[in-house]
Amino acid sequence: MASDVLIILGDSYSSGVGAGDYIEDGTDCLRSRNCYGAVIGRERGADVLIAACEGAMTSDIEGQLANAQAGLPAGSEPAAVALTIGGNDAGFARVLTEAARPWWWGDSAEAIEEALRFITDELPARLAATLTLIESRLGSSIDRVLAGYPHLFAGTDCHLATFFTSDEMYGLNDAADNLAERQAEVAAAAGWTFVDIRLPFVGHATCTEDPWIHNVDLLDQAESFHPTAAGQLAYAGAVGPSLPSLAPAPEPVAAGRVTCVPGVGSDPYGGRIRIPDLDSADARDAARRHDISDDVRQRLLAGQRAGARNRQLADLDLRAR
Repeated sequence: MASDVLIILGDSYSSGVGAGDYIEDGTDCLRSRNCYGAVIGRERGADVLIAACEGAMTSDIEGQLANAQAGLPAGSEPAAVALTIGGNDAGFARVLTEAARPWWWGDSAEAIEEALRFITDELPARLAATLTLIESRLGSSIDRVLAGYPHLFAGTDCHLATFFTSDEMYGLNDAADNLAERQAEVAAAAGWTFVDIRLPFVGHATCTEDPWIHNVDLLDQAESFHPTAAGQLAYAGAVGPSLPSLAPAPEPVAAGRVTCVPGVGSDPYGGRIRIPDLDSADARDAARRHDISDDVRQRLLAGQRAGARNRQLADLDLRAR
């Protein structure tokens, strides 16, 4: 009897960047055993095939699909597919990088406006073509889920290394709202299920008492602004009910296999926010242009470095417990 497989495609929010316990699979994709697909697999006793990769865009899904189909375990058939996609197309990391700079360095308003224009004018066609491609390869009889992205901010920037203003955080959350609306429209037109993840994450953005999204991590910047293991668990709780083809597993649950296939991502490092380097030549030039004294810039730089040291001390304290 063929076993049912849940196929996970898409970007870093699906591969599990930020959730830890990464699988050594010979790729730069950062697939986590705590990603929502793996969590659902454990809950349902289903096999999971992960093709999602950090840095993936809609243009990478065709390659991911080919690898997923070639990598299906013997005697297995796809029962469901789920993915997050579109954030990198819209310049997720580039816009965050721009907004993270102090006001005198960069133009975040222009970057956010460009992202909004792209989400409205160009992304829907890319998403529609992507969902059509997946359905043409895997069929329409399986469960098909497109999951969205959460709000990253709750109105406070609490990290020493970044300089998000209230307007920037509002603008970035507004971009997430626009993206979710476009995704929902495209999914409905294609006959897919859209899972809006914004509501489950309410109260758990960065700088809240119980964040499910990593703030800036100067020691591992790949994880910055990605869901924690708790965030991936919330994704699993939201996506799971839309996968009825994966029947509830009998007790006790027999752990399903998690298979990783070669990764396809336009640029695994392109999806990562770049923390503003206040000691760079570009930052020095910007400070001079806006009459920011070197003393002020150095104090800000010292604060950034203190943030890194504080994180190191926190990690040491955690390991000591």
